[in-house]
Amino acid sequence: MSSNRARENGRPSQTKTVARFCGDSPGLERLVRRARYLERVDKALQQLLGSPLAERCRVANINHDTLVLQTPSSAWGSRLRYLAPGILQQLSRQLGWDRIKHTKVQVRPEAFRPSAEPARRARLSRESAALLRQVAENIEDAALQDVLLSLSRRAD
Repeated sequence: MSSNRARENGRPSQTKTVARFCGDSPGLERLVRRARYLERVDKALQQLLGSPLAERCRVANINHDTLVLQTPSSAWGSRLRYLAPGILQQLSRQLGWDRIKHTKVQVRPEAFRPSAEPARRARLSRESAALLRQVAENIEDAALQDVLLSLSRRAD
């Protein structure tokens, strides 16, 4: 992409649409369409199930003629398997399916666990801080120099 097209009003463009990235890659475009479709199916499923089952079930995939659902426990999996024929019938009617005939329920507790650990702040060693200061002292760009000096002050 030329720099003229990437710039708007003298600044680099900050937003790049998915379509722009997919323009040269049919495989990527197909992947994005599939992800959007699965998201639409999952949204329809969530509305259909209602609480509390909706929080414990999601669409994982559609594989040939099978809708694959995930749940965090075997108890919820059993409930989903029991409800599956009705779920499939209502989704087929709502989404206009004629080829989806089966459901498969996967128990995947790890897919439903929230992140146990908050993101840790990156640590900067004293040696790295010294290198940042050294580079900052030998650089002509004042803005970059300020940023490097600011970063160097974050050492342990």
